[in-house]
Amino acid sequence: MQHLVVVVVALVVAVAGTGVGDTVPYQYCSTRSADLVPDLQVSAKPFPPRRGHPLTVTATGTLNVPLRDGEYDILVHLDGAPVLTKRGHVCSLFPDGKCPANEGPTTVSKAIDIPSYTPPGRYDVMVKLFDPQSTVVFCVKFEYHMRFLSKDIPFGICDGKAVSPYVNTDDLDIRQEPDVPHPGSDVRFSVRAPLLKPVAGGQLALKVTYADMEVLHETDDICTLVAEDASCPLTDHLSLSKTITMPRYAPRGTYTATIKAIDVDGVEVACVVVDVRLKDAPIVLVEVSEGSAPVA
Repeated sequence: MQHLVVVVVALVVAVAGTGVGDTVPYQYCSTRSADLVPDLQVSAKPFPPRRGHPLTVTATGTLNVPLRDGEYDILVHLDGAPVLTKRGHVCSLFPDGKCPANEGPTTVSKAIDIPSYTPPGRYDVMVKLFDPQSTVVFCVKFEYHMRFLSKDIPFGICDGKAVSPYVNTDDLDIRQEPDVPHPGSDVRFSVRAPLLKPVAGGQLALKVTYADMEVLHETDDICTLVAEDASCPLTDHLSLSKTITMPRYAPRGTYTATIKAIDVDGVEVACVVVDVRLKDAPIVLVEVSEGSAPVA
């Protein structure tokens, strides 16, 4: 049973489109759930999850009662509409398909590939486990929001410097919102990664160029850009968010954004280069009613 809980939760997180040890929040939806697994803890890496990348879900807990057989149900709704109903045998989810699952503490990890085409929206997920008499013995539910405009994006490392005393560049997660901005619109960049050592402070510089010409250059104190779920000094995760406004009359095309963070001593924390594709501004039609003055 302890393996079942981990595998089912992992499968559901993968369907929903979901740093080390970041907790996945959930709620029990059956009074018997806490009796069966009273101390279930679920974490995921990477966090936030990345489309097209594997997700590792780790769970720890203590099974109070052995489970010998039964079935499981996975129910998934996207923005209120059912998108998945899956049923299977409990034993098929155990290693080697073996039952029973005996009581006791355990820690189990499961890796899942997250599809690159995961659709946006709010996912409401419920997992139920049934004993051989079709009685619900475990039920857990949670929701997950997959945003359409915020996505992980390809990036390069500045000057080929793949080594940093603060972060492993393989763990960097760079996100951009919206995916394709237009002239005059805001563009939000988010930079996250597990830290190898704390960052007390420093600066973040963001430079945007077009055809090798600089069109924007801004520098900020790192501590003013810390994401809502973090604080400065940063101890466990690098978690920064920076919003810029693209020039109103910028031509459409591909721009290059260089994002560089340094510590208080000028040592590079991370430096990445991303391409930003600018589209034409939306056309706004103004309706003028008969007898009214034209809009200037």
